[in-house]
Amino acid sequence: ASAGASSDVCGFSLVQRNQSQMVAVYCTFGTPTIAYCDVVGSVHVAGRAARPHLSDCHISNSRSAGVEFCDHAGGCVERCVIRGNRLAAVRLGKTADLTPESLRKDNEFIGNGFDGVQVRGVREAGVDDLGDDDDDDDWAAFLPEEPDSEVEVDGDMWLSEGATDSR
Repeated sequence: ASAGASSDVCGFSLVQRNQSQMVAVYCTFGTPTIAYCDVVGSVHVAGRAARPHLSDCHISNSRSAGVEFCDHAGGCVERCVIRGNRLAAVRLGKTADLTPESLRKDNEFIGNGFDGVQVRGVREAGVDDLGDDDDDDDWAAFLPEEPDSEVEVDGDMWLSEGATDSR
């Protein structure tokens, strides 16, 4: 059950197996490091024990979000280029266990359905639903300076860190 839980995967090309699926990397356990990889499809992180470290990767062409964290999963995304995904560059489920610092590390979001971070289940602007209420002001830092760049859709808050909405 713990095989690969703390593995290092470096320099690989990881491609979704067929067009009806959207996930190329599915992490449910451990703290693997995925670095310098070309991922064609989504990186899906789910489960309390999942805490991957993605760095210096190119993540593209998913039919969903580029990277998605849900079901109490956490981790870190740094220096990644996330481009050409149908939905948001990064999507956080309402039970994701991340801090804003986990994502604010020189990432580039280019040509996605939305070039930003979607925090699902947000009740109102500036208030997240990621567990503890002490970090609400931290997530507000992802809100852009221009009010037109913040969009609310079906109770979800789409946040952008100075990126351009390419829809």
